[in-house]
Amino acid sequence: MEHENLDLGLNIDIEKTAGRATGFLKYTFPEYVRGAALSLDDLAGQPFTGMPASHSATNSQEKKLDRAWKKVEKNELKAATVYQTILLCQKSPTYPYQQILLSKFVKKLPDWKIQPIVGYSNSQYYLKRRDALCEFAELLNSKKVKNGCFDIPDLVIEIEPEPEKSKSDDHRTVSGHLSD
Repeated sequence: MEHENLDLGLNIDIEKTAGRATGFLKYTFPEYVRGAALSLDDLAGQPFTGMPASHSATNSQEKKLDRAWKKVEKNELKAATVYQTILLCQKSPTYPYQQILLSKFVKKLPDWKIQPIVGYSNSQYYLKRRDALCEFAELLNSKKVKNGCFDIPDLVIEIEPEPEKSKSDDHRTVSGHLSD
């Protein structure tokens, strides 16, 4: 299956992109949150600006702490970028992408509990979840550039265009039939 992204003119492999986004939100995003000394509840429970609290080393003995703090700040910015991207996803009865992603990857609800929340049957829910993951993956590319988080991986998997056959690839016999 493929999805035409009209904004960027890309052909997206939606199954592979959704799979990559699922792995990222399930495993990598929580690492960012833990590395920022936060919890997923911190993200879901209060307004989250994504701007780290300020801290500065006052003497040379704090250099080690300062390096550790910079790592925490970097993880906090990554966590904020991912969370803000989820909040950018569509939020409507027809496209409940934000609700699905928040419920699944921030609140950690199982799919069977999310289905009645968004009001979709089992099969329709999984299609909406797949589309939500693809939308998230596409939006993340812009959000990570805007926030300066260039080390967040690209989740979009493009479909490679098939190379066009040239005349030299066409091995016809004198009678015009293709040879083996």
